[in-house]
Amino acid sequence: MRCLVVYYSLSGTTRRVAEEAARALAADIVEVRAERYAVGRFRVLRAAFDAWRASLPTIDAGGRPVDEYDFVMLLSPVWVGRAATPMRAYLAQNRGKLRRTAFLLTCRGQCPPRAFEEMTSLSGVKPEKTFVLREHEIKGKPELPGPLVSFLTSIRQREAA
Repeated sequence: MRCLVVYYSLSGTTRRVAEEAARALAADIVEVRAERYAVGRFRVLRAAFDAWRASLPTIDAGGRPVDEYDFVMLLSPVWVGRAATPMRAYLAQNRGKLRRTAFLLTCRGQCPPRAFEEMTSLSGVKPEKTFVLREHEIKGKPELPGPLVSFLTSIRQREAA
């Protein structure tokens, strides 16, 4: 079974989780990039405004076509109660191409369930599992939380079977 981890990270927090998840799955990894938020002192305000407006930016995500993978884990920070706009753009561009998925959102506080509902709607696929990791659960911790590790291990075991 071929696995892929796709992530967007503005601050680097989600990137660290994605790298650990890819390592645990022995998966390929793809970073979604959006030039619109890459530089400038107003990038965070621009990101929040675009999330609030539900606009989808132009993105760049290299790698193999997503439909070549059996399982795809998608990771994103939460912006204004939604998955970050670059991840939402990725999901919209790949609608109908994903088979099996899991969604993981990183956030500072609460993560509204509608964020996962919107990801499901944009992708056209219901995830096998969803995870919310708060910043305090990630920063300064060398390993991923237990429930996430257990899930990744179960995916890996299915891969071996």
